[in-house]
Amino acid sequence: MKNALMLVGTEASINIGDYIQAIAAEQFFDKIETYVEREKLDEYEGETVKMIMNGWYMHHPEHWPPSDQINPLFIAFHINSLVKSHLLEEDSLSYLRKYEPIGCRDESTTEILRKKGLNAYFSGCLTLTLGYKYQSAKKSGKCYIVDPCYIIHFKQWRTILKNLAGLALSFNTVRKIAKKSLKPKYTFKDLVALVSFYREYSRVFEKELLINAEYIRHEDEDFIHDYPSDEEKLTLARELVEKYAQASLVITSRIHCALPCLALNTPVIFIENRQQLETSNCRLKGLKEFFNIIEWDKDKLVKKFNFNNLISKNSYPQNKMAHRQFTEKLICRCKQFVAKS
Repeated sequence: MKNALMLVGTEASINIGDYIQAIAAEQFFDKIETYVEREKLDEYEGETVKMIMNGWYMHHPEHWPPSDQINPLFIAFHINSLVKSHLLEEDSLSYLRKYEPIGCRDESTTEILRKKGLNAYFSGCLTLTLGYKYQSAKKSGKCYIVDPCYIIHFKQWRTILKNLAGLALSFNTVRKIAKKSLKPKYTFKDLVALVSFYREYSRVFEKELLINAEYIRHEDEDFIHDYPSDEEKLTLARELVEKYAQASLVITSRIHCALPCLALNTPVIFIENRQQLETSNCRLKGLKEFFNIIEWDKDKLVKKFNFNNLISKNSYPQNKMAHRQFTEKLICRCKQFVAKS
């Protein structure tokens, strides 16, 4: 039986978080012999493969259930509310029953499967195990801001005028951040949005942190051209995790940046959009409790933890430790699955 790794290379926009989830599974195999596309699971026809089935399911539910040639471990499994009606049909439930217990990435998935009579439990996300391979004693001293949440309503003229005034007052600072956080060709609208980001984030974070941080994107339409092969995307995912392992502080709205940071013992602050849709919110139930959270709530940042000073490279809240019990169980379950013939 071959060892397989599940990838998501079929979509027009690549989210590198999917590949960070893949390298979390990759850690437990001596070698990976083939790749299987998540969005074409029913089409796999090769030699029987052993595969860890963690992640978000799925953009194309018509390709579910998977091929019988896949021997799966369902762990850190998320059924999104967009497609749950399809994945809760009887043929899907019959398929899942063959592989119980089903480890679920979030409590929302756990609840809906239990209501259908399945043996399901909250496992947490497999990226909580990335310290198994990627832990680093070496520290770079760098801070990373990864896809920070800031939402601007450009139809509100009052907001636009306020931000234009802010652009005049903080032009040099915003220009420094723009060079690091925006694409080489950015618009005036992008610059106005960045002013809003700077004005609000500087109420919570020190100016030097915002200026000197390295800004990173996890999702970009250019990824599919810049990293055309699966191996190139996996290499990018590994490089990002290695950066996070050596960081002094990470600020992010991406769970597949924040959860790896917890695993790597890297201080991390999660920025959550208070007004996000249910399709995003359902992913977080049970996971949010692991983070120090700042909410983006109607153009304002609201700290959900006690910390009176401005957050800086050297002054920040310590990570919570609630995730650790899940990390140990995830590692144990994956090692047992891989070792079983």
